[in-house]
Amino acid sequence: TYCPWAGPRGLAHQNLGARLKRWDSIKHECVVLVEGGRAKDGFYVIVPSLERMHKLGDPPLAPEVAIKTLTSAAKALSAFHGAKVAHGELDAWSVVKRPDGTIALLGPGLRLPPPGVDKLGLEVDPGYAAPELLDLQQPTVTSDMYSLGLVLFRFLTGKRPVNAKAPSGAFSERGKVPAPSIQ
Repeated sequence: TYCPWAGPRGLAHQNLGARLKRWDSIKHECVVLVEGGRAKDGFYVIVPSLERMHKLGDPPLAPEVAIKTLTSAAKALSAFHGAKVAHGELDAWSVVKRPDGTIALLGPGLRLPPPGVDKLGLEVDPGYAAPELLDLQQPTVTSDMYSLGLVLFRFLTGKRPVNAKAPSGAFSERGKVPAPSIQ
């Protein structure tokens, strides 16, 4: 699949080439491998056929399925962290299912950020971002683990960690709303 956001309309991630290069050497069965490069009108990325693991409106995943899914994502993160690279964009969109049913993790820069996020200087959905990422600090292993916990919440409840639709609303909602029950 050719990713249309990599074309001349202005990159969603201005530094897409650097981001792809940053994690291109990470090879692991739980990391989605892509092909990419420069074209005369921007960058191109070829992503294999994938399905989102959980879409908004889907019922919660059974706990054993959620744990198995998150284990695959954690294995992929371990490969990133072993290469001294923090993912920094982990959210429910990043965890995908291949046609053979195996779970994998998209690398950073492979999906468009939610609308309005780029205006805030972010490259991640604020609803899943660790507090330091909301403060525009560099992602770390710790921020990835924080985001992974929020992805687990999503899988177990079927709900986003925050209800705000706009990124600025996610900023204000985070930290002010008590954690919802997963029962």
